[in-house]
Amino acid sequence: YCKRPSTPFLDINGDLEFIENAILYNGEIRDWIPKIILNGPPGTGKSLLVHTLVSKLEDQLNCKIPYFSMACSEDTREHHFKGSFIMQGDRTPFVFGTAAAALKKANSDGIAVLYLDEFSSLLPQVQKNLNTLLDHQREISIPEIGLNLRLDEHATLIIICSMNPCAFGGLSALNLDLKSRLVRTYLDFPDMDREIKVVQSATGSKDTKLILSMIRVAQLSRVKSLSYQITTREIINHIKMLQQNADASKVLMSLILPFKEQEDEFKTMLDRVNACFKLPEKLEIKRVQYEDAVQAYSL
Repeated sequence: YCKRPSTPFLDINGDLEFIENAILYNGEIRDWIPKIILNGPPGTGKSLLVHTLVSKLEDQLNCKIPYFSMACSEDTREHHFKGSFIMQGDRTPFVFGTAAAALKKANSDGIAVLYLDEFSSLLPQVQKNLNTLLDHQREISIPEIGLNLRLDEHATLIIICSMNPCAFGGLSALNLDLKSRLVRTYLDFPDMDREIKVVQSATGSKDTKLILSMIRVAQLSRVKSLSYQITTREIINHIKMLQQNADASKVLMSLILPFKEQEDEFKTMLDRVNACFKLPEKLEIKRVQYEDAVQAYSL
């Protein structure tokens, strides 16, 4: 089961409400539920949205909902979804994969949630294995054991996927037939006022000036389309470090260190930090320090 998030997703753009309304009507599960894919940059709260959604559904339906999560990658293969034979001493039982196990649990309990993270990292030939699960057939064929696993008529399997934009490296474009089976919603970086609310909610900080300064540094990385974009999640993590009385100079250097591979970008971000924060000493990094920082980051 999915643990209730300590910091729920702050639904500033209505994405959570949109998905919840697609699943429930007057407190009951709809007869037809779309398969949702959340598209957006890293750190915009896609996984947190799913966890919050499950908690809200449990409250509305007054029941615990089985939750299956799978982190997809380029190494994910068909058997990870469907299952495979494994060695157990002198036996080789068949163990169901994540998608098949979610479908079986939905049939036994009446409802389950399947969350496929980093969906676009799947290779095209692997993506095709999910076509029949995501359309009206609602089934998974497992020829290894001669089983055609189908979702019962009155059972509900809520399927939500997430992906980063293909501008981020190591990702595959979704197959056209797979795209047609999904309803898409895009989670972008929030504007200034909304991001302040998100960070305040996640950190409990009342220091609006600090939050504003952090966001201004992050926004430069997004507007300029640099080699890296500072996410809301990173802002939250670094503010939490400052709340623990960590060295401010080291925390801010950590925030911009991902730009280390491009020295001109690194200097631009360094200038923005110095402009946004009033540090006792100007944040500087000499050539030797820069090379040491690059080496440490690479390790």
